[in-house]
Amino acid sequence: MLAQLFIVIALVQTPEATSLFGKPLVAVPPTGEQKARDVALKADLAKAQADDDRDPSNAEATIWLGRRFGYLNRFRDAIDVYSRGIERHPNEARLYRHRGRSGSEAGLLEV
Repeated sequence: MLAQLFIVIALVQTPEATSLFGKPLVAVPPTGEQKARDVALKADLAKAQADDDRDPSNAEATIWLGRRFGYLNRFRDAIDVYSRGIERHPNEARLYRHRGRSGSEAGLLEV
């Protein structure tokens, strides 16, 4: 039954990662205490998005936006944020490090 639930979720959601066996990995919907945590994390994400939109020249704001996506297991979104940040700040080593970390969390061998 649980395996069927994961298959249904996998059909509805875009996988955030791929296992080393090639299986798509999706986030399991939060329950109970996790829901409250997710509400707080989404509020933090909204603030980080506003900060990055307000000052795109601030590499620190871009890093925090990517981290906030990562905290929500949205690793592909985090990779996109870091990639855009690298275009704006090509000499900021932290953006490369965080993008690589998000890629490894997503099970990507190349980012």
